[in-house]
Amino acid sequence: MLIEGVDPFTDARWRDLMGRAGAMLFHTPEWGRVLADTYGFEIRATLATDESGEVIGGVPWVQVDGLRSSRLVSLPFSDVCPPLLVDPRAWPPLRDALMARGLPITIRTLGSPTVVTDPAFAVSSRARWHGLTLTDGPHKHFDAFAPSVRRAIRKAIGLGVTVKQVADEVFIPAFMAMHRGVRRHKYGLLAQPDRFIESMRDQFRAIEGWYPLLALYDGEPIAATIYLRHGDALYYKFNASRPDALPLRPNNLLVWEGVRLGCELGCRLLDFGASDDDQPGLVRFKRSFGTDEREIVRLQYVPADRDCSIDKAEGELLAELTGLFTAPGVPDEIAARAGALLYRYFA
Repeated sequence: MLIEGVDPFTDARWRDLMGRAGAMLFHTPEWGRVLADTYGFEIRATLATDESGEVIGGVPWVQVDGLRSSRLVSLPFSDVCPPLLVDPRAWPPLRDALMARGLPITIRTLGSPTVVTDPAFAVSSRARWHGLTLTDGPHKHFDAFAPSVRRAIRKAIGLGVTVKQVADEVFIPAFMAMHRGVRRHKYGLLAQPDRFIESMRDQFRAIEGWYPLLALYDGEPIAATIYLRHGDALYYKFNASRPDALPLRPNNLLVWEGVRLGCELGCRLLDFGASDDDQPGLVRFKRSFGTDEREIVRLQYVPADRDCSIDKAEGELLAELTGLFTAPGVPDEIAARAGALLYRYFA
């Protein structure tokens, strides 16, 4: 079996493998270019080719160079990005090629047994994935929502909340202002830089995959969701809202509009993405739309000679810096600049 490294942006065999192996949005060159453009990562892929010359597996990865250490990730800031395997025989040589680099490896997979059961990897965390199969018209899905969701949607509409696709020069500043507020004040976290969203727009708008929805009340933005399309799936990728507007139930309305949009586009799936197990409210919210639920497993390989104290110290330093920059009294502009400088190290 031949193992070789390729550029997934330009090598046609990567696109071909994506089509045969059930790739997700996070395997696409467009998503990889967002990461490269925003954070300077060099996105690579390793392919496995069988004796007949057919590519039977591959894994995308990036080397993340931290403040004092390095690691391999497939891929950073992605809900899930497992190896693409047409034939499970491809995994051991692909794994060995990655391990030969002598660095820790992190993979997030959606129940791939070949990878999950590999004894070289240990489970470091688990999360939830939710998806809604769009097989019927939107109103049949509406009837399957939890009663509380149907009431919330009707309330939002009755109070005059509207959802629109607006110009990017309006949407992105409104979204980022709410996104930074939620990240900082609700979760005590830094936000991604504006460039991350701008690059996402550029990459996915070019392939008709960029669908930003803005919820307005009395003409003012109160919530927003970024939907991305890949193939026959629509991804609920980012959502943000104003805390004082939550009684208006704009987020329920934004999901309903996403269901309507997915049906209109002919998508078979509305992918609600990942929710960490320490976010029970978010998990309940996604379950209330009648979604299917699966487990996301975060796997890690650590070389035997790895000095893990370096990784621990780096993580503690980033956590302390985050606390300093998100503390009350720190100007929003400073917190935003800190996110732009530090976010790549959270990969």
